[in-house]
Amino acid sequence: MTLIRRVLRGTRRSVSRPERQPIEDVRGPVTKNSPRPQTRLSVPNRAALAEQYAKGVPVDKLVRRFGIHRTTVHRLAAQAGVAVRRRGLDERGRREAARLYEKGMTLEEVAAKLGVGDETVRSAVVTSGGTIRQRGRRPSL
Repeated sequence: MTLIRRVLRGTRRSVSRPERQPIEDVRGPVTKNSPRPQTRLSVPNRAALAEQYAKGVPVDKLVRRFGIHRTTVHRLAAQAGVAVRRRGLDERGRREAARLYEKGMTLEEVAAKLGVGDETVRSAVVTSGGTIRQRGRRPSL
C-alpha cells in the first residue's frame, strides 16, 4: 500500500508536535509582531509637531506629514504643554447651528453648511435649548 493511500484512508499515525514554548527575555514574554508598524518620532520631530500644532496646522495634515495616528498628535501636543484643540463648534457656532435649525434647515443641511457632523449639530441644538424635529417630511411653511 502506498503512502498516499494510507493517508487517504487515515491509517497513517499522526505525530503530535510538542507545544511551542512562549519566547521570553529579561522583560517578560515576547508578544507576536503587531500588524501595524509603529512610527517612533525623534525628539526634534516631536518638537516640530508640537510647534506646528500650536500654530494651528490641521491635525489631518500633521497625521499625513508625520505618519502617525490623530490621537498620537493630541497626546504628543499635550505632553509638550500645548493646549489641545477640540473638534466641533465653539459657543458662537453652537448658537448659529441652533438658529439655522430653528429656521427650518435639516440637521444634515446645517452640518454641511458649518462643516461638522450632524450629531454635532444635534447636540448644539439640544444644549441651546432647542428641540429636535421628528424625521420625515417637513411641514410646508
